[in-house]
Amino acid sequence: MGPEISQCKPSHFQSHYAPFNVPKEQVSEIALKLLKDEAICTWSGGIKGVFRPFDKPLPSLETTAYLPLENITKAIATAASGVQEFASTRTQNYVYRHCPSKRIHSDIAGSNNEVDAHEPSAKVKGKVCARDIASVLEFRTKEMGDLSNSADNNVKVVSANVQIMNEDPRRMFSYRFTIEGYEMSMWYFCRSHSVEAGSLSLNDPNHLKRLVTILTSFMFATDEEMGYDPTITLHEANGKTQYTYRIPGSPKDRFFRTTGTIDDYRSLNITGRRTPPTEKEIQQSIFANIEEFLGCSILPPKKADLAELRVKHAHLLKDEAFKRYFMTIVTDYKGCETRLYDKDRMSVIPDILETNVLPSKFAALPDRQEISVNRRPGLDAEAPAEHKYATKRQYRVVFQELCTEVGKLETLGEVMDVLEEILIPLQLMHCAGWVHRDISCGNILAYKADDRWQAKLSDLEYAKKFSPQTNDTESKDPKTGTPDFMPYEILKREYIRISDREVAAQNALAKKGKGPVELLKEEIYARGVKSRGKNSSGGQANTVNDSRKTSYTVAHNPQHDVESLFWLGLWTATLRVDHDVSRQWAHFIFRHTLTLTTARKNAFEKDIYDPLLTILDPDIAEPFALAFELFRTRLRSDYIEREKADDVFDLNTYKDVYLYAAEFFEAIQTSSNWRQLKLTNPPRDPPRAKRPRTISKPPTASGSGEPQSESSTSARRKSSKRPKV
Repeated sequence: MGPEISQCKPSHFQSHYAPFNVPKEQVSEIALKLLKDEAICTWSGGIKGVFRPFDKPLPSLETTAYLPLENITKAIATAASGVQEFASTRTQNYVYRHCPSKRIHSDIAGSNNEVDAHEPSAKVKGKVCARDIASVLEFRTKEMGDLSNSADNNVKVVSANVQIMNEDPRRMFSYRFTIEGYEMSMWYFCRSHSVEAGSLSLNDPNHLKRLVTILTSFMFATDEEMGYDPTITLHEANGKTQYTYRIPGSPKDRFFRTTGTIDDYRSLNITGRRTPPTEKEIQQSIFANIEEFLGCSILPPKKADLAELRVKHAHLLKDEAFKRYFMTIVTDYKGCETRLYDKDRMSVIPDILETNVLPSKFAALPDRQEISVNRRPGLDAEAPAEHKYATKRQYRVVFQELCTEVGKLETLGEVMDVLEEILIPLQLMHCAGWVHRDISCGNILAYKADDRWQAKLSDLEYAKKFSPQTNDTESKDPKTGTPDFMPYEILKREYIRISDREVAAQNALAKKGKGPVELLKEEIYARGVKSRGKNSSGGQANTVNDSRKTSYTVAHNPQHDVESLFWLGLWTATLRVDHDVSRQWAHFIFRHTLTLTTARKNAFEKDIYDPLLTILDPDIAEPFALAFELFRTRLRSDYIEREKADDVFDLNTYKDVYLYAAEFFEAIQTSSNWRQLKLTNPPRDPPRAKRPRTISKPPTASGSGEPQSESSTSARRKSSKRPKV
């Protein structure tokens, strides 16, 4: 998250980010009242002074050094309430609570949160939950010169904020304070950017009025000014937390109450998805393009080879039947925007979080439903590009159907049926010239209709037109998707290329006159025998390393969406099936990380038939091992052929990828013993959480024990069609 944090002067923070601006005349009156209380302040002439506990050396223990802040804030609140002009417009809504190393209750299972102090609503009594905390304080008695302690303090504050922002949907933005020695810094976090203000000194007489201004604005702010969304109301029902969403509308507002949480996710950064366009707008565009394609009698050259798919799905045009494969939007709502980022008043803080950090006191052990993202960059990570902090707007969408995620269906047969049917909306999107870019266990849904599961493709927010334009940086995002199901090329950030020797070998195989499936089966069985005989890894591509860095990034294409089905199927068969051996094997492949691990690389680059035959549950090993290996081999070979022909942006060249998936589903039908096999949730594997949708500094695939870039020794000059970065 480091690259997201900027710094501004305290004056800009007060005017642009503080909850509200206290008029200067009223600040002076409040400060004068404080200066008259000798127990609270020393006086240095004029309206200058120091809070008395900080006009002397600090105690060595943090627990006692900052305890006086409780009485100081009470004195400020009393003084402010005594200024008639101020008190007539403001009421104290928040209080300061000193609670060193206090564990805070959280709705997320496994949380183990501690803070030094916090500012909850004045209405909160007794136990304080994370959602009740308006702002968090972290203390260090050591001076700022101790960089490791300073960075540790910063990391704890950021970690605390990340959890609170992700846990509570009401939070539009939030605040944090760090105090190190006598220096107090203010922090502001929202979905577009994060800001730290230069410090104010608790022992500097010239900073008294600024300190009074800041503390007053926080204690007398409204809930909305402290970042709570007024259109969301929190409820407690049967021991569970629920939220009621108000969707403003005409002629009247509509209200929707949650019954449960689909995902308690925790990303490692705070910034959210981009604002325009909305999911409804994207869906409308996709539907219009699907109708145009299905109703077109003569296809344009860029889609000419997709005619067979048009004929296959032409019947779905009647009564807009194709829409049943997508979610039905009932209503949507555009909320408030984040505050404008003024780059002329900002500077990026270098390495503010860089240190050998101890575990944060606010770190939590996530629940099993959470998906974690490990963003440790490789040894040769790229330098981050200049970050553009565009304003972002809240967006909510309400769907008509109540569905079940494919990752929560109860039998293997149900999952495979839904995954097979989801090929239809993927084909429709392909023909319409779109790619989904985030196929996952949570975005493929099953809707119970007429005693059968109807597959539905959801979460179109990241869908994009294909092929991308040169200046379309969103389409070239190298790390869009859910880590466990991300395509190989997206994780690797390179197109797959092989040496001329392997090209010649493949051409020789093709001349044998046998069909591709028969050839592949013979090769798979032969590789398995050779591997078992020589105890070798087998199936490894004859690739060579090339230290030259490519000047382009991989654009998400239709085959990437289909490949995500491969990973989703493999994840289901190895992790959701209650079989210890397969789970141990899959543990090294599905690591919830944006770094391409060696195990993940080998699962796509090497033969997996023998390993799967050994580790899969005996009830599914025979049909599934071969089917997965056929699927993997076809996908990989297609990537290579397309890259070799420099056709990666030709929409027509992806028409056969759905046949590979169809062959997989046909192959597993050779046996039906597996259909009723019960599925369970994957075992708890800390840490787990959902991936961030915005990556500020994508890590490379290299690092300790990680593979280096692969390319052909006879690499050609890349086509000018490639998007440059």
